[in-house]
Amino acid sequence: MTINSDTGRMPGFRTGSVRLWNSETRWGTIETSPGRYDWTTLERLVRAAERERLPVLFTIAGTPWWAAPDGRKSGFADSSASPPDDLKVWDRFVEKLATRYRGRIESYELWDYPSHPLMYAGSLETLGEMVERASRIIRRIDPNARLACPSFGSLWTGKGRALLREFARTGAYAHCDAAALKMPPRKGDGRPEEIIELSRSMRNLLHEENVHDIELWNTGPEWDIDSTPPLDARQAGDYAVRFYLSGLYGRHYGVRRMYFYNWGSTHVPIIVQPVGGPPAEPGKRVGRLAAWLDGARITACGRGTRMDLPPGMYSCRFQRDGRDGTPFTVRWSVHGRTEVSLDKGAHRLRHMDGSTVRARPGDRIGIGEEPVLIEHLAE
Repeated sequence: MTINSDTGRMPGFRTGSVRLWNSETRWGTIETSPGRYDWTTLERLVRAAERERLPVLFTIAGTPWWAAPDGRKSGFADSSASPPDDLKVWDRFVEKLATRYRGRIESYELWDYPSHPLMYAGSLETLGEMVERASRIIRRIDPNARLACPSFGSLWTGKGRALLREFARTGAYAHCDAAALKMPPRKGDGRPEEIIELSRSMRNLLHEENVHDIELWNTGPEWDIDSTPPLDARQAGDYAVRFYLSGLYGRHYGVRRMYFYNWGSTHVPIIVQPVGGPPAEPGKRVGRLAAWLDGARITACGRGTRMDLPPGMYSCRFQRDGRDGTPFTVRWSVHGRTEVSLDKGAHRLRHMDGSTVRARPGDRIGIGEEPVLIEHLAE
């Protein structure tokens, strides 16, 4: 989950890790004048994540105005979209940050959404150099920290893809463990399964640019997320769960992390939990999915007729660890409710509302946009 709050509260449902962005932790918010740092908010958030045993992905972005006094305006009052005039001040901040949070911040994202001029207004060569310099510093101070190259977006468009290709040609990916990317559906209210298509395209694009064997981290939506109309209650609950399932499906194309945007805000199309309030239904379902998958590994995913399923139906199979681990399958459809026959060994169904019902092989059940877990007897 991307945490959109500076309170120190964390999700009230199970999640795998937290990403700090739009949480009042920008570089320009922390280093308010040269060499003077206010770590108060970041410390509060890191400590809260530590209490919940949640790894932290920290996004380094937002040049302080004093470091680029003639720079371009950004989307934030405390920051410039331009890189610093002197990259030595970037080096100094990265060194201070990595030293203070060595072993506490698990990973770093080296700029957010450079595809938009209100987020980054410098050259890609400079951004590539900033990545190389930050990588050298962080790896020296905290060798276990993981590094994600800047999260490019607008990847459904030719312009956005061209920008990503141009950045890849700087050689910066050689200094990163992952390519952070904005990989949402085509539209803010589109089907989450479109993420699978985009992840395949991005894997191929990076291969064409000689970037191989790099993880893909989906770190959020497009720039216009705040203007996307809210999803209705049914769509919202199904969407949040299918977002993560689509990421698991995309493991075949190198996807290794999915950060939902966001936790805490009430000004997004899907509210998972407002700050200070209980989890909304989408948040509860995300937590339930996490419980379903606890202690399991994914073994295969497929869809439609390739899996002897109706068109538009998706299926992912999992295996629990241990000698007594039981296999199970999660299925859902994007074409409305469709009946299917349960496979050999099926003996129990789990639904997103928390209910459990017994089942038998050959039973006909209806599966729609709400994912259903089908448990099988141990093989």
